[in-house]
Amino acid sequence: MKTLLAIPMKAPARAKTRLAPAMDDSQRAQLAVRLFERTLAFFRRNWPDFDVVAVTDDATQIAPLAARHGAGVLLEVCEAGLSAAAGLALQHAWTGGYERLVIVPGDVPVWLRAEVRQMLSLSQRHGLTLAESHDGGTNFLALAPPQRFTFHYGPQSAALHTRSGLECGLSVARCQLPFLARDIDTAEDCLVLAHARRCRRGPRLSAFNGAPP
Repeated sequence: MKTLLAIPMKAPARAKTRLAPAMDDSQRAQLAVRLFERTLAFFRRNWPDFDVVAVTDDATQIAPLAARHGAGVLLEVCEAGLSAAAGLALQHAWTGGYERLVIVPGDVPVWLRAEVRQMLSLSQRHGLTLAESHDGGTNFLALAPPQRFTFHYGPQSAALHTRSGLECGLSVARCQLPFLARDIDTAEDCLVLAHARRCRRGPRLSAFNGAPP
């Protein structure tokens, strides 16, 4: 399945602002870059057949970094939020004839091949596949095939994306997986992640084909 993997990424200096009580500007920028590089390296190593692009308005740091990892760049005129970046990736996937678009954030601290394989397998059977974050956000989204869709990144985006998919007539698979549910936005996230690594639990899966939740 011809797949485009898109990683939206803002300039490191503007990233991770909610960590300000625990980290200074330089530390937050370094963390953002490190997480982004790990995400790039993970997918380039494990799914080398995917076309990978960073969606960013940062031509001075993020774009060259993506290129060093063999990824392409979709350059935004200005940073307009995650939903706008996802829309740009969707347009590129649509016009490029891709059979599947996968969108992941650059700040998932632990990537497991088994979790991603599960999501990719589901995306072969569902038009929209989502991995829900611990706070109701979306840490993995696949459209197969890429088609007209309204993105709702932000609070409770997993439920909003589910509703959008159902309104478009798509079958929707929505999961919450132990590590794909985690990202690093706050100091508390770091503590919860450490606990999750010690107490791994099985995934919860819901397949929605009827009325929105």
